[in-house]
Amino acid sequence: MSDEFQNKPVPSDTTPMGWILFLWICGFCVPCIGMWIVILVSSLLYYAWKDVAPHRAKSINTNGWMIFLIAFLLQLIFGAVYWIML
Repeated sequence: MSDEFQNKPVPSDTTPMGWILFLWICGFCVPCIGMWIVILVSSLLYYAWKDVAPHRAKSINTNGWMIFLIAFLLQLIFGAVYWIML
């Protein structure tokens, strides 16, 4: 088998959009605890999938941490604006 076929993810190794959509909705629509739920779920899925589907595991973990960082920065910005307006 040539190298170009070995590096492509198999169809079962792609991340289902349902999980990513769930993480984004949970991260931004559930105040305070949502981003912690995202980290917990994405980490659990990462360790469950890392041996079976490594590309899927990396994708879900990367999305989870991106959601966490974006939600954290938005909370800092909105919190600062709130305290300035008081």
